Amino acid sequence: MDGGLKKLGVGCLGILLFFWFVVPAIRFVSAYLRGVKEDYDTRVAQRLAERDAAAERQRLEEQRLMAETARKAEEDAREASRLKREERLRNFSMKEAPVLWTVYQDLQGAIVEQDKRIADLAKTLEAFNKNPREDADYMRICSMRDEMVSARDSMRTKIEDAYLAFCKFQATPSRKDYDDLRKKTLEDGIKAAEIAARRFDEMRSIK
Repeated sequence: MDGGLKKLGVGCLGILLFFWFVVPAIRFVSAYLRGVKEDYDTRVAQRLAERDAAAERQRLEEQRLMAETARKAEEDAREASRLKREERLRNFSMKEAPVLWTVYQDLQGAIVEQDKRIADLAKTLEAFNKNPREDADYMRICSMRDEMVSARDSMRTKIEDAYLAFCKFQATPSRKDYDDLRKKTLEDGIKAAEIAARRFDEMRSIK
């Protein structure tokens, strides 16, 4: 009987010890393992997110480079077309009316130079707390520059019109009116060039 009680007591003690020590230990280990798994899952998720973000950045950069390349190609094509057009007009003008082309080029160069001088004058006025738009001399100079631009653009239009009339005449040599138009346009252009040249000389003489 005593032996049975002892065994029962030892068994109960073992059960108590199991619940006191082993179960908490199991719970601790289980919680630790869950924490380890959650930390691992978090790091995996972060790495996947970083990888996706890097891939997105690379995709956007590739798109930007492709767009930049396309834009540059388009600009190059436009510039090549402009240069080709300019060469055609120059060759035509130098053959048909060199004085017109010479005055046109002179005005083009003078406008570029005048723009630089106007920009420098504006900066100088602003440095002395002056509003260029309220300065009469500055506005007069700008007006002269605009007059030069108008004369240049008018001559450019006449050169282009004469060239197009020439091309139409070449395509239909029996149509004399195209050749007459070419001659008339060139004559008008030369007159405009002469007027512009005189006006340009007057502008340069103003100090």
